[in-house]
Amino acid sequence: MKRKIVCLYSGGFKSRACLIELLNNQQYQEYMIQVHYVNIINHTTQFQSNSQTVKDALKIIQKTARKKFTVSENQINFSCLPPQSSLPDDIDICAFVASQMINNDQSIRYIAMGVSNEISAQPDMLERIQATLELTRLNPAAALDAEYIFPLIHKTRAEAVALAPKII
Repeated sequence: MKRKIVCLYSGGFKSRACLIELLNNQQYQEYMIQVHYVNIINHTTQFQSNSQTVKDALKIIQKTARKKFTVSENQINFSCLPPQSSLPDDIDICAFVASQMINNDQSIRYIAMGVSNEISAQPDMLERIQATLELTRLNPAAALDAEYIFPLIHKTRAEAVALAPKII
């Protein structure tokens, strides 16, 4: 069974830079790449991306990439809740989605997130992501060796922007 990396994708520049790093960095060449678009619908537009725009951007990346990838998607819709509702952070939602994928697909070796070096200012965020993964490992049917990787962790925000220029 060929192992794969699932790249969690929001449509923002950091997830785009993460995908480009996975496609171009030699250390990831032995793995299949699956881009998983997590479309979070809520009352704000700050982190929402238009689904069609994201799909169009992925088609452009696919046409120019030397390595091919597959695409999957899910929607998480919080718009039915009152605007003042306290919602989980997007990164926690993505970690939950990743845990469900790991539970159902043993070919997953890595979950890649587009987190750059500004995460060091929020150490609790990495701890929360890791805690979600540890809960997933309680399921004996899960891909028990799955790990998170952060291909941009040593890059600044500016370096991530430069890696993934606006394509649409």
